[in-house]
Amino acid sequence: MKKSLPECRILFDVGGTFLKSSLGIRGAGPVEGTFASVPMPSDGSAADIIGAIRESIAIQTGNAANLGMRVSDLAADVPGPFDYSSGRFLMKHKFASVYGMSFEDFLGSDIPMTFMHDVNCALLGHIVSDPALRTGNVALVTLGTGLGFSYASGGKIAKNADGGPSESLWNQPYKGGILEDFVSRRGIIAAYGSAEEIDVKEISERAREGDKAAQAAFEAAGRSFAEGAAPLLKRLGISKLVFAGQISRSLDLIRPGIGDSLQCEISVSPDIQGAVFMGLSFI
Repeated sequence: MKKSLPECRILFDVGGTFLKSSLGIRGAGPVEGTFASVPMPSDGSAADIIGAIRESIAIQTGNAANLGMRVSDLAADVPGPFDYSSGRFLMKHKFASVYGMSFEDFLGSDIPMTFMHDVNCALLGHIVSDPALRTGNVALVTLGTGLGFSYASGGKIAKNADGGPSESLWNQPYKGGILEDFVSRRGIIAAYGSAEEIDVKEISERAREGDKAAQAAFEAAGRSFAEGAAPLLKRLGISKLVFAGQISRSLDLIRPGIGDSLQCEISVSPDIQGAVFMGLSFI
């Protein structure tokens, strides 16, 4: 009798610049040594995006064959708006060239596929990895180009009818604009007020070297976050708040601006990419 091969699933982390992938074991986590990253700019052509997806499928199918495993399905996290039931792109600010198209259109196969909002998926990964986050009301904030938010109660992710986060933080009204205008990459750059072209990474380096204006820019982001997010966090009863994303690496510079006003336990994700792949293994 022929022995059946152990099953694995392909994990896709759809970002704005790269498509990151791995093999994963359902309910266990990613398979070590199978991580791959393929360029997939969100403003690329349909051919570019479809090509990146197909290339990533080929890479992971090859990894599975080399490990003596059989691919059973695919799980992907994707930013919204997106149809998480059918796997269809509905974004116009990103991936506009494939608007209305689905993963099934790209792959032309009957492989089962499951989709989840990227921030919800990251929070799920943290919850399954950390027992302390499975009780009470906890939230994940992603700091980067934008300001993402997801929360869970008793270990269960709160979703809206479309499958995205049930609550939004980025568009909270703040100082005549929205909170994301002040707590994001563009917010910190604007607060620094340099006439030269500069990014957040360099501003953080300057802050740690003693640049007072750079330090003030990060502290301003912290104050804005505390002021703008406090009503939502209080209403949801958030007791633990995890920060993730590129700018979260500078939370030590942002933290003085936040102070103790939020009255919740604050931490930084130790490995956001690992959390995403862990979450994908459990959806």
